[in-house]
Amino acid sequence: MEFSQEQFSIYKALLTATKILAQGNTPDGVLRAACDALVASSERICLAWMYLGNPGSEPIRPSYSAGRASEYTRDLVLDLSPGAMKGPGRRSLAENEPVLVKVHSDSSFAIWRESAVRYGLQEGLTLPIGDPDHPFRGLIVIFVDTRDYFEQIGVEPFIAFAQLATVALDQARLKVSLEVMASIDPLTNLLNRRAMQEIINRGYAYAKRSAKPFSIILFDLDRFKMLNDNYGHNIGDRILLGISEVAKQTLRTSDWLCRWGGEEFLAILPDTDENGALKIAERL
Repeated sequence: MEFSQEQFSIYKALLTATKILAQGNTPDGVLRAACDALVASSERICLAWMYLGNPGSEPIRPSYSAGRASEYTRDLVLDLSPGAMKGPGRRSLAENEPVLVKVHSDSSFAIWRESAVRYGLQEGLTLPIGDPDHPFRGLIVIFVDTRDYFEQIGVEPFIAFAQLATVALDQARLKVSLEVMASIDPLTNLLNRRAMQEIINRGYAYAKRSAKPFSIILFDLDRFKMLNDNYGHNIGDRILLGISEVAKQTLRTSDWLCRWGGEEFLAILPDTDENGALKIAERL
């Protein structure tokens, strides 16, 4: 293998792949795209797998893998045992540094060696993804079928790619957070009007297709303005919170509830006819 040509191909492929990372809409989607890009960048890369979660409190299990040796990850677990904690994956996250492992000789890899050899894995590189101060983090692990591969190619292009994946992961996480914030009423933690309108549209379309009943209950608080004027907005907010809690306990788990605006609340009752909706409304 001509390593200089391989290195050029790696850089070119990973540079192209950065565009794919930027298009990731979810944290999981970002790391999946990274794994696919890494495997596509070289024939020598026979496996790339990812993990996304809270490694400080749970076993690490690959949630996605790409490459011809993907079967290796089927039963792979990096638990919280002393041996696993010394392994490259856990060590990489703890130190927030890439860790290079030689499958045949690295003592810290002994737990997984037999299975790795069976699938032709020679070297591995673990790359931590995400903010080390954030409990929710990711890990990408790359395996190749050639000894001394990373020494010849260098780990720099993969580290640079991991850093770009970290940026893309943070952007995707922020996007999800903003979408959640945009859908939630900050006082009651119920859905807001914007989010509920989408649910109404989907529910109505489903009711038309399935010919199943679909009911909506809109209710408000009488003389709420008088309460606010006489007792202050803090008391008014407490009343709104109390009403929202009572409504959540009254409705079924299949129902939807939102703060429609001000002192108005709206509930969607799937698969519920008029009589059923009236019975629920009487309890609200």
